[in-house]
Amino acid sequence: MITHVLFDFDGTLVNSIDRIIEEVDQIIQKHSPNSRINKKIRDYIPNLTSFQNIVALVNSDFNLSLNLDEYAEKIGHDSRINLKLMPGVEKLVQHLYKNNIPMAVATGAGSVNYNLGVSNFPEFFAKHFSHSVCAYDDPDVKNRKPAPDCYLIACQRFAKPPSDMKNVLIFEDSFTGLKGAIASGGKTVYVSKFDRPSDQRELLDKTDLDIETLDQFKPEDFGLPPYEQ
Repeated sequence: MITHVLFDFDGTLVNSIDRIIEEVDQIIQKHSPNSRINKKIRDYIPNLTSFQNIVALVNSDFNLSLNLDEYAEKIGHDSRINLKLMPGVEKLVQHLYKNNIPMAVATGAGSVNYNLGVSNFPEFFAKHFSHSVCAYDDPDVKNRKPAPDCYLIACQRFAKPPSDMKNVLIFEDSFTGLKGAIASGGKTVYVSKFDRPSDQRELLDKTDLDIETLDQFKPEDFGLPPYEQ
């Protein structure tokens, strides 16, 4: 029985992954005329572990020398302006809230970028989510994704923690996050519109559900109350 739900933030709840791709593409066009973002970088972004790594990849692929910290900060900031909720998020979150299912956010992002993203929807997050864990700079998170730490700590911080991780449902959009979610012992849903490369097939076979958008999610498949007709 599912008693608690955790969501990743970037790409799961909000469209910041699309915005990061847009920002990186603009940087490439500006500094490497007649060039556009390539598939390797586009595929890497949903599974990024730091913005510095993106800039380093851009430098390598386009023979540039962009300052890692400067452009990482720019991408992190600009990609969190004018965000939108991902398809199906509002319906699902409101449904879980209405049915008294506690929810929290477990993100690999830092608190500054996370709070900037949340500022696009202050009432929505304040009302529906108990708390958030930002693995990048949370002092209690010793190991970031793909380690399970942030999910376990997020569960510990509920007013009434789950009795078992088997009672926790975790939504993730990246392979990095999915590895950690599975390792935590929770039930997992992988939700992404991006390609499923063959080298991730073994990982995807371990998830409880693989969908492209949250519009496809059926709460009753996990023992949760169904949507009202």
